[in-house]
Amino acid sequence: TAVAVVEDGRRVLSDAIASQADMHALYGGVVPEIASRKHVEAIAGLTEQALRDADCTRADIDAVAVTYAPGLIGAVLVGLSFAKSMAYGLGVPLIPVHHIRGHIAANYLAFPELEPPFLALAISGGNTLIVDVRDYTVDGAPLDMSFSGLKTAVVNLAHHAEQVGEPLDRAALARDFAQAVSDTLVPRAMEALRQTGRKVLVAAGGVAANSVIRGDLERACARRGCKLYLPPLRLCGDNGAMIGAQGYYEYLAGHTAGMELNAYATRDIAD
Repeated sequence: TAVAVVEDGRRVLSDAIASQADMHALYGGVVPEIASRKHVEAIAGLTEQALRDADCTRADIDAVAVTYAPGLIGAVLVGLSFAKSMAYGLGVPLIPVHHIRGHIAANYLAFPELEPPFLALAISGGNTLIVDVRDYTVDGAPLDMSFSGLKTAVVNLAHHAEQVGEPLDRAALARDFAQAVSDTLVPRAMEALRQTGRKVLVAAGGVAANSVIRGDLERACARRGCKLYLPPLRLCGDNGAMIGAQGYYEYLAGHTAGMELNAYATRDIAD
């Protein structure tokens, strides 16, 4: 659960986050029902904390930006419902933000000099794509990728070793998996740069924190002579500030929504 106060799309006044990681670790992955319930428990208090940390009152808020897609639908609905009530109560605009657009916008917070156009390698769990960012709100997505086959192969390998009683070098498997992902991502990013003629590449999303991928991107961009922006690790994972950053530019473009706004588990980034 994350709530932030952001000024002018570039300055973070506060960024409050409540993590459920330890709880879900007990189950080997995120349990959607538990996640949703914990969001309900955390979101009001976290909002108060974000306002206090920013030295703001409700009257200082000009608009409320919220993730409406994509993601676990129950969790997204909690945030959306709370944001609707807050926007309605304050009498301010409600701004829908695509989660992956938010990850890309995290780079605006880390690098105030960054301006479109540029190419973005967005790697965030099940959402992996290369985005041609032409301006702050209009994007196109070339060279979509899927890693479901690779993930299945790793799971099968681990299960087989367990079933036949063979030792499994987990560290080596993790290293090889990360390298296999990077060997898919980085050449495609370079090809997208070639196709689009862009000279700037930014990384975005939780997987952009991976040290193998970051190192391979740095070397590939140095060879190609293009500028690379790698967000700091704290801005790679999910956070409220990135949604506020993108929300600012959606607001300037007039992209607001009414109380009929719904949540979506999947949604194209260009919608």
